[in-house]
Amino acid sequence: MASLGTLDKMQVIIPPGCLLVQAGKQMEWLTGGLVKAGYHEVVCTPGTLDTLARRRAQFPDRPSIRISSTF
Repeated sequence: MASLGTLDKMQVIIPPGCLLVQAGKQMEWLTGGLVKAGYHEVVCTPGTLDTLARRRAQFPDRPSIRISSTF
């Protein structure tokens, strides 16, 4: 989900072959606070659960992982 400066949420669609990186906090640190990090929230939607079930069926030997480097 994403917000455009409000508390309104919208679903983010990541194109196949792409990786989403939330770099706001890193930019805040790198710029000494000149660039402020945005609010970041991850939610599990029904579509996420559907995709997870489909991928587990397609790739039963592949682990379901999520990579996060949040401090």
